[in-house]
This record gives sequence, C-alpha cells and structure tokens, in this order.
Amino acid sequence: MGEIGLIAAYVIPLVLLGWIWLGVRGRLVLKLGISVLLPVIYIFHWHALQDYQGWPAREKLPEKFILIAADIIEPRRDESRKPAIYLWVKPEGAEHPRAFVMDYTREIHQMLHEVRERMKQGKRQMGILREGKRVGDSGTPVGHGQRIEFVDAPRTTLPPKN
Repeated sequence: MGEIGLIAAYVIPLVLLGWIWLGVRGRLVLKLGISVLLPVIYIFHWHALQDYQGWPAREKLPEKFILIAADIIEPRRDESRKPAIYLWVKPEGAEHPRAFVMDYTREIHQMLHEVRERMKQGKRQMGILREGKRVGDSGTPVGHGQRIEFVDAPRTTLPPKN
C-alpha cells in the first residue's frame, strides 16, 4: 500500500463519518458511538503499522535466529538518546530478516561485543533464547525469565549441482 492508499485509508472513513452525521437520520447514540470508535481504530491501526514499516519491534526475540547486525546505543550523561540495543536477525526458517529493539544492559552489551568480534572473524552467530532465571543457567538475562546465548552457527551446505 503506497502513500495514496494510506491516505485513502484515513480519509474515506472520515468522509463516511461526515455523511453519517450530516446526511443520515438515525439515533444520536449510534452516531456518537461511531464517532468515538473511529479514533480508537486509528490509534490501534497506527501502532500496528509501526512493526511493518521497518521500525524495530519491541517483541520477544525468536527462539533461534541468525544475528546479522547489532547496534548498541550506550547511556550518556546528557541523556540525549535513550540507551537501547538494536538487533537485526533472521529467525530460523524465515525468509526475511527482522529488526528488534531491547532495553540496554551492560551484560548484553559485553556479550554482543564478543559476538561481533567472532563475526569479524567470519563466524556466523546463532542466537538461542532459553527459559531460565537461575544464576547457573547459561546465557545472559534479557527479561521475562529468559536468557540469550550466542553460538557459532552450523555451516550451511550448498545443494548439489545437477
């Protein structure tokens, strides 16, 4: 859906709302209900679009994924930018990569620094999300009782030539 389609998705309901108020005789309660419901729908629609326009999702990471890139925004004293960690990952079995954002922690920052060093050596990195709250569990805590761990991804084999 291009810009014109997006504009139409917002303008057409407003035109219909105006028509309902000005041209249709009916119950005032129904007209008020539709008038209140339309902005609520717009708000939910706007928030739903954010995850589809390339904006990083604030969702739980997939259980297994290949890390493509990571960007770390460190905390600053002047607080000009909110600290965060951005990950670009390709979920296992997915065709396209996806961007995620998570809250900044020093532990995840250190782990991703080590992971990026391994990536510079040409080793693809696979992220594995696991359940675990105990101190002895492997990986780094990412919240919601989960831990993340990165390992060298298995080599992919090319299909045989015919």
